[in-house]
Amino acid sequence: MLSLVGKVKMLYLTYSLDIFLLIAIPIALGVFLARKFDLEGRWWWIGAVVFMFSQIILLPLENYLINPFLNSLSI
Repeated sequence: MLSLVGKVKMLYLTYSLDIFLLIAIPIALGVFLARKFDLEGRWWWIGAVVFMFSQIILLPLENYLINPFLNSLSI
């Protein structure tokens, strides 16, 4: 059984690994697909920017419109 210190160290390890993978996998996939299909790198950047803007719009939309509606339904 892990002590509290061991559990905290394990959380730091898993969170660090998660952050690394969330950044490394899309970059590796973008490089792989750009080389395989002879694409320009700008398409990857355009997709990344569109995704970020969609998240910037989606998160406030959820907080201010969807969540109050769901709370009023007691869901």
